[in-house]
Amino acid sequence: MADPIREQPLEDRHAHLEMLYVQQYFEGKGYTLESVNQLPAEQAKTLWREAMLFASGRLADTESRSQMLLDLEGKARRL
Repeated sequence: MADPIREQPLEDRHAHLEMLYVQQYFEGKGYTLESVNQLPAEQAKTLWREAMLFASGRLADTESRSQMLLDLEGKARRL
């Protein structure tokens, strides 16, 4: 049976996770997606930039941990 998650383009899978991290960042600052978009343009732009940097770092960390687990699993199978 095909895995629907693996069939999605990689960008789509990352986009959903990226938005979750953006929401997490906004919530940590006391905002929601809706409330950020109602802020003055410059303030919203700054928050979006900060949130995207946060999300980018979290995605990189997630990918690194995922690769480490795959590497460990591969080594365990060879033993």
